[in-house]
Amino acid sequence: MSQRRERNWVFNWLIYLAVQIMKPNQIILVRHGESEANVDPVVYSQTPDHLIHLTAAGRAQAREAGAKIAAQIGAESFGVYSSPYLRTLETKDSLLE
Repeated sequence: MSQRRERNWVFNWLIYLAVQIMKPNQIILVRHGESEANVDPVVYSQTPDHLIHLTAAGRAQAREAGAKIAAQIGAESFGVYSSPYLRTLETKDSLLE
């Protein structure tokens, strides 16, 4: 086997092992909580989409979802991926409270 083929084989094997080790048991998707624009659509014309905040109700929804997710995953380790939009970051922060 040539050195290049051997390197590719080793690399592919390491990627396979990493995927097997890091494979999640579950994937949980969460939509952002109620936003200011959900309550008043005029907000869309006054505020850039990425700067729209959650309402108090939206933060409460996210905290409630976070409690349910915590009960579901228990002590499992987890990762969080979020859009950079303000309402999604506020949702993430409330989920993790």
